[in-house]
Amino acid sequence: MTDAPFRYVALGDSTAAGYGVGAADSYAGRTLARLRERAPAAELVNVARNGALLRDVLGGQAAALGPLRPALVTVSIGANDLWRQVPPAEFAAGLDALGRALAALDAAVVVSNLPDLTRAPVAPFAESWVGLSLEAIGRRVELFNDEFRRATRRHGLVLFDLFDATRETLAEHPEYFGPDGFHPSAAGHEAWALGLWPHVDEALARRAGAP
Repeated sequence: MTDAPFRYVALGDSTAAGYGVGAADSYAGRTLARLRERAPAAELVNVARNGALLRDVLGGQAAALGPLRPALVTVSIGANDLWRQVPPAEFAAGLDALGRALAALDAAVVVSNLPDLTRAPVAPFAESWVGLSLEAIGRRVELFNDEFRRATRRHGLVLFDLFDATRETLAEHPEYFGPDGFHPSAAGHEAWALGLWPHVDEALARRAGAP
């Protein structure tokens, strides 16, 4: 990277927006800080929103990408779709549409899939709240993550396999969850940003090598 303006756009739900920790301490804010070590003029436009579903990213957030002309886009979405029991087929179609839109950009793109949400402290209560048992949550995470793999592969996007990266660490590090037992804490966002960074590097390298 150079000192020329470098725009990074974060799409997604409350995890990207930094619910509970603030924008600067979100994984997106931490990624921006690291980008600025290389490109001091780098800027973040975070259009992620608390409670967003995939259809909200498609119907609103993604519309900002054209005018913004980002060099880097990160996406984290799907947890709200899971809890609200959006059908996997609908989620798959949405990911395919989003993948097409992102692939059409002159941008490096990194998509995070879902962590193992059965590890969230609130997960055992989900059956009484939303009618999802731990087994059902695990099954839906698996189905949704299969669709993340298919969509990113189909459209040539970089996938950060957050599930694989956190499979063991979520059990070992309960401090990665915030006080509500669901959203990442500052420590959780730091771990997310550290895991994300090599994939950002990969996506930027791909973009630099593109014709």
